[in-house]
Amino acid sequence: MLDRIDAYLESHLNESIAELSRLVAQPSVGAQNWGIQECAALVADLLRRRGFDVQIMPTAGAPIVCAERKGRNPKTLLFYNHYDVQPPEPLELWETPPFEPSLREGKLYGRGVSDDKGHLTARLFAIDALLATLGDLPCTVKFIIEGEEETSSLHLPEFVRQNLDLLEADACIGGEPDVGSASTAFEQPEASFAQGRVSIRVYLGRRQCARGMVGIVVVVGLR
Repeated sequence: MLDRIDAYLESHLNESIAELSRLVAQPSVGAQNWGIQECAALVADLLRRRGFDVQIMPTAGAPIVCAERKGRNPKTLLFYNHYDVQPPEPLELWETPPFEPSLREGKLYGRGVSDDKGHLTARLFAIDALLATLGDLPCTVKFIIEGEEETSSLHLPEFVRQNLDLLEADACIGGEPDVGSASTAFEQPEASFAQGRVSIRVYLGRRQCARGMVGIVVVVGLR
């Protein structure tokens, strides 16, 4: 099965890059309230095309996109992503315009190519491969995709508190996991939950690294 999945990814890589380019070409600068509504609608469309039930849910700030697709197993995996990006300034440091994706020497350049539109697109590409090879998902998959991560996620905590049933899951994958060597700079964080208490063990990295280059995995229900 893994060979079939790998073959799908290899043969459809250009399609995924084109989809990422489309997403990057849509500005979504939270600090400037630039393109936020339009990008949320685009993200929702990408999920609907994959058979997800999607809601664009308003907050006091940027809308949050929530999606769910049932799988073979009732166990549920929740993905966290964000569609907002940092402002592109200073513009003079860009070789090409930040919202005009440019493929050069095998690398795609543009604002959000990595953090976080690239990571979202990679997860959608993985879902494509599973659907193409298995016919459905091995478990239920949910997404919560916010538009304020780059401005401190001001309205996310209250949104989560008000939507516990919607976001309930057996495991959550958050952050922006990178396939590069940065992921080896940290030991795996551990978290255990019992009787309303939280115990977290944190291992420091050997060098500075953005949180989004490593990713976070929490295996616990939201209740």
